[in-house]
Amino acid sequence: MPDDDFDTALSAVKGLFKALKATGFGIQIDHWGAILLTTPERPTDWELSLCLATPALPVTDLIEQLASSPYLKLPPTIAGPKLYLRARAWQRRGTRWIWQPLPNDPLLPEAYDAFIHQVLKRARQLAKPSPPAEHTKLQITLKDVLAVLRYDAQASQERPLEQACLPRMERYSIRECRLEQGLAILRSRHYNQGDYVISRPGQRLLKQLLPDYGKLPMEFFRPF
Repeated sequence: MPDDDFDTALSAVKGLFKALKATGFGIQIDHWGAILLTTPERPTDWELSLCLATPALPVTDLIEQLASSPYLKLPPTIAGPKLYLRARAWQRRGTRWIWQPLPNDPLLPEAYDAFIHQVLKRARQLAKPSPPAEHTKLQITLKDVLAVLRYDAQASQERPLEQACLPRMERYSIRECRLEQGLAILRSRHYNQGDYVISRPGQRLLKQLLPDYGKLPMEFFRPF
């Protein structure tokens, strides 16, 4: 998202949150910043996001273009990318997003009534509730820890995590990780072992994710 749109996006989130709370929605933000909404009636969880998108062309126009060209070209009259709100039922494959362009006055809660109505309407149509999101306790997994380590390796050594390990690990095959103070001991699916020395900024990130990091060894495994 361009920096110029940050203030607009922040105002939109504030306005939407105010409208959601007034309607009875629950709002949770997980440790990666994902926004999860819980509907007040027949509770289901929904993921909310804000994105840049180009307004869609009518389907008939797209078909006509593809009949004579292998690619699509937007006409000059089409507006450029705009900020949109979107929501979708949490962890449901194949469910469609609900879209709404950001309102002209993003701080007005009334500007989000149609968007909230669509979420409530879609929630009533679900055959069964969505799998509940873990709001009460953060479930830190191997995937979360590896995300921090991969970021740290790229930021501190400008190399993928597997290349920063001694010896080099097979790419995307890490199945175990043991965290000690300043060190990650990684094991692959072939039981090869590699050590990764975590930088100080990386250790601070892990401390935010795992408050007990550094006090005792921690082990994480793939669930399969």
